[in-house]
Amino acid sequence: MAETVRPPEFSPQVETAQILLRNGVFEIADSPIYPWSGGLMSPIYSNVRLVNGDVDGRTKVTDFLVSETQKKEKPDFIAGVVSAGLPWADNLANRLRLPMIPVRPEPKDHGTGGQIDGRIGFGDHGIAVEDTISTGGSVFKSIRALRLAGARVDTALAILDYQLFDSAQKAKDQSVRITALTNFPTVIEVAERDGYWDRNTVAFVKDWYKDPVAWAENFRD
Repeated sequence: MAETVRPPEFSPQVETAQILLRNGVFEIADSPIYPWSGGLMSPIYSNVRLVNGDVDGRTKVTDFLVSETQKKEKPDFIAGVVSAGLPWADNLANRLRLPMIPVRPEPKDHGTGGQIDGRIGFGDHGIAVEDTISTGGSVFKSIRALRLAGARVDTALAILDYQLFDSAQKAKDQSVRITALTNFPTVIEVAERDGYWDRNTVAFVKDWYKDPVAWAENFRD
């Protein structure tokens, strides 16, 4: 688990967490009923797509994505990881007046079997956009496909990073920089401070977050 620096009380990191919480993004069960990639069963599921129904929240999150993108080398295109990353990539690309190119972690199982929908020039610089990074598998596979197509992609831009399963080290190993608007430790802190979750829920989530794999195994036992 990555070490998390406590964010300022008022910051994009905190405000993004508040937007996620007020839109009911997090489903929390008392048992591991939600499948995550890699086969892990979790009691927590996050559906960031729900923010798209909140016009003010969606606008603010897009503002933050634009701000983060403008801190970096100007991209030639924005790649949206299918499917959850697409609306955010589209919002971002529209704001920056750049092409938006959908990319899949795996080849399609129909049609041409491609992974990328769009034209990329050799050496074009892109940013891959995903809504949530849990294990990181989807976005890393998508970036690999973009690189094989000749693009330069070194940034995975996300709304939420769980900061689990050595995703930061995996990113470093693949020369990918993860930039997320917020992270799960901040979500927990804001949920506790602002009363989005009651005391028992906060304690439950903190216990799970210490080691999700061991937690799931202990539940089976």
